[in-house]
Amino acid sequence: MLTADQARTGVMAIRGALGSGALFPKVWMRIFRIDPTRNEALPWAGRLYASRELAMLAALASDDKKERERALEVGVALNAADTATMAIAGFRKQIPAGSAIASVALGAASVALGLIAKRG
Repeated sequence: MLTADQARTGVMAIRGALGSGALFPKVWMRIFRIDPTRNEALPWAGRLYASRELAMLAALASDDKKERERALEVGVALNAADTATMAIAGFRKQIPAGSAIASVALGAASVALGLIAKRG
């Protein structure tokens, strides 16, 4: 069973990986099989999402326990909303099925890790 610290580290790793999309949004879009040429605003939106991930990562890495706890609370809510959004986009065929499945799985894992981390 994961400890709360291990779960928080897992959430931080996911946020760091997704946050790196700020540097290379088109690469991340290709990984998730989202065609950046279909909508020129997608890389811009990807940078906003990635920036949010990096801000949340910074809060999770804080020395302040209350700030870390708040980041976990907010993060679980954000991840749940993101997961629902990706599931809906998949059902509506707005994104490829594989992208939706991967995004929902990653989001669900992030929610689970966040909940485990919050218990500690």
